[in-house]
Amino acid sequence: MIPAQLVADLERRATEAERIGATAPVAAIYRALAAEVASLNGNGAPPAPPPDHLLTAQEVAQRLGASKRYVYAHAADFPFTVRLNGLVRFDAAGLRRWIERSA
Repeated sequence: MIPAQLVADLERRATEAERIGATAPVAAIYRALAAEVASLNGNGAPPAPPPDHLLTAQEVAQRLGASKRYVYAHAADFPFTVRLNGLVRFDAAGLRRWIERSA
């Protein structure tokens, strides 16, 4: 598979992960990989934007206008919650989509 095909495949998978509402930052991971492969291609295309990062409960609380305690209490209900090795983090892109749908 040539790099351009791989980039297209990774982008397709990222879009699919967003469509099904993957709770892990799967789309961001695919896009990060696509950007790395694209840079190896040497085609002069501009680099892909950096993937969204994972937010802390404090950052989510600020964006929601809520307390950190509220965010932790509702983490299991949020579709953008990510659990990593016992840590609770929140996918920034997922939070953005959730806010847009809730508005």
